Amino acid sequence: MFQLPPLDDEILFERLILDILNEMEGNHYQLFGRRGQEQKGIDIVNIRSIDERTVIQCKKKDVNQENKKISN
Repeated sequence: MFQLPPLDDEILFERLILDILNEMEGNHYQLFGRRGQEQKGIDIVNIRSIDERTVIQCKKKDVNQENKKISN
């Protein structure tokens, strides 16, 4: 598995994911809201259909990092 170096800027990361989705799906996605605005975890939204929406939350995660059990 190959991992690109992480982007430190979350906006650049969201735009990268947006560009990849639009290249694959034909420009049907756009960024949702603005920084500081209540977004309920939504970063990208599919604008193709009014009746059914696909929403995406972007998360930076190191794929080489082992999952750790969360304890209270």
